[in-house]
Amino acid sequence: MLISTQQKVAFPFASIAHEEPDAAAGGTAEAAAEADPAVTPVDTGSATPEDYSWVPEAHMGEDGKPDFQGLRTAYDDANATLAAMTEGRPESAADYQIALDEAFDYGEIQPPEWFKFEIDNENPIVGELQTFLHENGLPAEAGTTAAGIMARYEARRAAQYAADRETEMKALGPQGQARIDKIIRAAETRISNKAQRDALLNSMVSADAIRAMEALINGGAPTRPITSSPRVAADENISPFERLRRANQQSA
Repeated sequence: MLISTQQKVAFPFASIAHEEPDAAAGGTAEAAAEADPAVTPVDTGSATPEDYSWVPEAHMGEDGKPDFQGLRTAYDDANATLAAMTEGRPESAADYQIALDEAFDYGEIQPPEWFKFEIDNENPIVGELQTFLHENGLPAEAGTTAAGIMARYEARRAAQYAADRETEMKALGPQGQARIDKIIRAAETRISNKAQRDALLNSMVSADAIRAMEALINGGAPTRPITSSPRVAADENISPFERLRRANQQSA
């Protein structure tokens, strides 16, 4: 034991005495400061104002304070909207069926007769679409809606393609189809590789392309009147592209 209970310890400093402020002097820090200039008065100024920067302006009251009741109402409304959106949401993205409804209708769009819309479920885009629907909490029927949008998009493209082909065929004159048939026969005769032949025939998407091919075949000589090929179906309602496809199938 370093210091015995009977040993007195002398402190080098004067003893510290605590005295209450004189009530007659007001009992305040200011009064104490007046009595003893060494005492620093306590700052009794206003407290730091609350930070309401997190509150949307729409929910701030005229008194500069938040409208907490309005905030609560907005929060409840948002929760109700989210619950409605996620109602019927499949458990996983793969559960969305990207397929047309049996009652699907193209509406005002009139796709050509040869058009047929099909969804390739092995295409990575389908998986991305399913993931998008699931992450955004959409119900299962959103898959059918998405398929309908895709079908209308493709149908509109096909309808425009058919209209463009009709314009190009008219530019070739009344023997336009016969001129195409002659090019097909020439390609079958001179190009044995089917892939190369198909690539060439499928590139003929305009009247100018037909004329250029005729110039190559005829060596620059004028095109002579020709008749339709008996091997191509004589259906005036199908597109030039479909005629080429059928001719290629017959030559395979």
